Amino acid sequence: MERAGQVFAHLVVVSCVLDTLPTVQRKAEFTAAVLENVFKLKEYRLQLEDLYGGNNRVLVEGPLKSQGEKVYCRIRTAESCFGHLCLPQSWVQANPSFYGLILNYLNLLTLSLESTRYKQCLEAANQQLKNEIMEKEKIEAILRQNEQWVKVTMEGTDQGLWEWDATTKKFKFDDNWQRILGYEPGEMVFNSEWLEKSVHSDDWPQLEQSLKRTKDGMEKYIEMEYRIKTKAGEWKWVSSRGFCLGNDETGGAKPVKLSGTNRDITLYRQTQDALQASVRELAAERERAELLKMEKLESLGILASGIAHDFNNLLAAILSNVQLAIFKWKKGLNGIKDLESVEKAALKASKLTQQLMAFAKGGAPVKQPARLGEIIMETAEFALRGASVRCRYLLPAGLWPMAVDGDQISQVIHNLILNAYHAMPDGGVITVSARNVNVPPQNRMRLRPGRYVRVEIEDQGVGIPNENLTKIFDPYFTTKKEGNGLGLSSSYFIVQNHDGYLGVISQPGIGSIFYFYLPATEEEPAAEDGKENLEPPLRKCKVLLMDDESLIRTSLREYLEACGYDAVEAKDGLEAVMLFQEERKKNAPFDVVILDLTVPGSMGGKEAVRQILTVEPKAKVIASSGYHDDPVMLEPWKFGFCDVVFKPFKVEVLCEKLKNLLEPVANAN
Repeated sequence: MERAGQVFAHLVVVSCVLDTLPTVQRKAEFTAAVLENVFKLKEYRLQLEDLYGGNNRVLVEGPLKSQGEKVYCRIRTAESCFGHLCLPQSWVQANPSFYGLILNYLNLLTLSLESTRYKQCLEAANQQLKNEIMEKEKIEAILRQNEQWVKVTMEGTDQGLWEWDATTKKFKFDDNWQRILGYEPGEMVFNSEWLEKSVHSDDWPQLEQSLKRTKDGMEKYIEMEYRIKTKAGEWKWVSSRGFCLGNDETGGAKPVKLSGTNRDITLYRQTQDALQASVRELAAERERAELLKMEKLESLGILASGIAHDFNNLLAAILSNVQLAIFKWKKGLNGIKDLESVEKAALKASKLTQQLMAFAKGGAPVKQPARLGEIIMETAEFALRGASVRCRYLLPAGLWPMAVDGDQISQVIHNLILNAYHAMPDGGVITVSARNVNVPPQNRMRLRPGRYVRVEIEDQGVGIPNENLTKIFDPYFTTKKEGNGLGLSSSYFIVQNHDGYLGVISQPGIGSIFYFYLPATEEEPAAEDGKENLEPPLRKCKVLLMDDESLIRTSLREYLEACGYDAVEAKDGLEAVMLFQEERKKNAPFDVVILDLTVPGSMGGKEAVRQILTVEPKAKVIASSGYHDDPVMLEPWKFGFCDVVFKPFKVEVLCEKLKNLLEPVANAN
């Protein structure tokens, strides 16, 4: 009994030690030591299982003999089995008190193993929880990073995110889309009622139907374009796209949420609308152009007939007067008056071609700064000389200068003055007025906005019937017994070529007002050169004449020689360049070269002047052409020419230009 008491005392200490051992292996080793040292067991076999039910076992054996009966003591609880202790039956029978103590120790071992298992399970659970928390924190950090990335990305676009909750019936918009709609984030609660009030009434039925079909599970995706009102009351075009998220708890097809993107497409729709309007306007413009083309073609027959009639009359006058002059010369009579009649007929033909070129938009103006008041008064006085009608001028001194072709604008005024004169067979007063005006961007005349001078020519005549007002500027339209009907039409195209506008206001029995607008310029007109000086040149000058028409160059050469010039002819540009080079080698260079721009089948003036300037960069060259709208005639200095003469021209005009080139100092004095 004393020995059993000592063992029991040891067991009390042992129970305290067991709880400090962390592993099954350590507990098994400690138990073996207890069996051998405390209980003095020589034969036993201890087997402990893995606490988690695995295949790992801890086996501790003493010198247990295989012969004889064995006693198995299981180490277990009601729920778990941790192993067993095998003892010889002979020892158990011989030491019943020690056997009871061993069973008590095994109970203590069982409790220790169970405690260790609980601790290990708790530690494993805690570690798993920590791992899950760390994983969740990582995921949350990634989500926050992605959310911030999406937010920053969206702020630089015209797009936003949206979500609709089927339970709360509320919409959720990201910050960027709220700002696009004019709201501060969190300022507004967006629900179905707000959406219905904000979407344009024309677009709401279709959007409502599309949302309903998606909510009812009939469609998985939604895509719509509609207008929505911002906080400021402006309408924005929106493109919405979305899809279904999840189903309801009953397992039906209805979605729990809808989610997607919104995009502000206002600028795109405005651009699209503007493009469609431009396409419609272009189609209408083409239609108008086709109608105008048909009208032009219709009037070409009238135009051709009128031209043929007028030119035949002029050619008949020229031919008859030339024949009469020749007849008188043969008889020794003076035919000067007949030749003067030829000159007048030729000048009339020249004016007719100018009118035709203006009508065809071929007579491009050669613009120079000018004061319109001076042109108006000179032209009106010339047009009404000897007439029973007088002119009243209302021309303020501060009229803006304009860049115009003085001859063409003089022709316009001349035509309008004569038209007013013919409208007053019983005489009267023609009032000519002008004033400065600023034309706004939107105007019925389709003029460019800016500064203009408006000129009005008012008569006290019979007026124009309403049915004729739309035809008044048509070529060859006239109500007069005499006249070719080109005056107003040519005037119309001259003003149009000056970027202006010509119109008419008339009432039958009261009179008419013809008015036109011409754009002003900042440039001031050049000082007057004075009267033409037709005296012979101060020195003998050498002139090279190039023209493909022999009649023109021969008569011109003889006229210049009669005026004191030494003139040489060339039939084309090749001959002109060759003569220029030869005379220069002889130290007898030409002072001035006159080149015809157009020579069919050979070198014209534009190529010839380049070659001449290569030989002599300071050569003085004048361009000659009947094409008034040729770029060379409009800006001759860009092509190497010093000046131009427009065919047909008076020789006196050419002589004056020659003097200006050859004697600039003398003319300036």
